[in-house]
Amino acid sequence: MVYRESLSLDSTLSYFDTEVTAVKEALKAALSLSIASFSDNIWILTDNLEVASLLFESPISSSQVVFQQIQAISRDWPLRSRLPHIPPGKVQAYWIPSHSGILGNNLADASTRERLSKPPPTPRGYVSFDTAKNRIKAEVSTSMKDYWDRHALFSYRELAIDSYSRHPKELSLAKPFLSRLYAARSEHGDFAEYHCGFNHESANLHCGCG
Repeated sequence: MVYRESLSLDSTLSYFDTEVTAVKEALKAALSLSIASFSDNIWILTDNLEVASLLFESPISSSQVVFQQIQAISRDWPLRSRLPHIPPGKVQAYWIPSHSGILGNNLADASTRERLSKPPPTPRGYVSFDTAKNRIKAEVSTSMKDYWDRHALFSYRELAIDSYSRHPKELSLAKPFLSRLYAARSEHGDFAEYHCGFNHESANLHCGCG
């Protein structure tokens, strides 16, 4: 370990944004170190697969400016001052799984915990694309749940389907049970024969489709 630093980043940045910013700062530090003249390649090791796969692509996601800065630093690396026998080299990214026991990864996690104990910086006044997207998704989910709680049909509430979800847990039921749930919700099925067979005198024998 030749260099270690922790940065205080705005709370409006998402986890993705902080990972990208960390890569940029690491590259800037590597380019400024004296050992750069003795080194050939730079390997960026990150446990964020999305960051590793997008570093050298055209940035279309969050932190686009930071991605462009990373790519500019990567182009500067082969042009650095170096010893005659040292090849230009290049910057490369490699994904590593979390908690893989790599010293640098563990030290990075330790630096994160240290920085979290310090006061946060002054907010920038705007959020990143990734943060905005996550907040909108959360707001839509909350709003849909509130709407569902107020306007859910009685046939849903009667079956204790009491919350909105894009992936309702009821869909994991076995098909024979799920088909009964569909029939109960839609009021369409073989209810007359079923209720008559069990002498359910108070049952509604009329199908929902008329």
